[in-house]
Amino acid sequence: MESSAVALKGQCLLDLFRQKKASGTFAGDPEEMFAQVMADIRAGKTSTKIVQTGTGRVLRVMEQPMQGGGWVATFEDVTEWQKAQAQISHMARHDSLTNLPNRIGG
Repeated sequence: MESSAVALKGQCLLDLFRQKKASGTFAGDPEEMFAQVMADIRAGKTSTKIVQTGTGRVLRVMEQPMQGGGWVATFEDVTEWQKAQAQISHMARHDSLTNLPNRIGG
């Protein structure tokens, strides 16, 4: 992890988004994502986003402004959690033997 932190030091966030887009590991629009991050920071609000990478991973990104400027961003890979939630939801709505939808209502 240390080497990737060093590689990021001093790099513009917009350039990072553009590099990720070019490498296929970012599925969004770099300029749009950068503008949203900056708007949230200027407003002083903490934001949480769900971002799908170009490799199919799902990340929860939380950006929190810091006193005196700047912000802290945390990234959590929630791919497996999201798959598990979808499976639980499916199991709650479908018969385990036939996989047919359960009756809804009465």
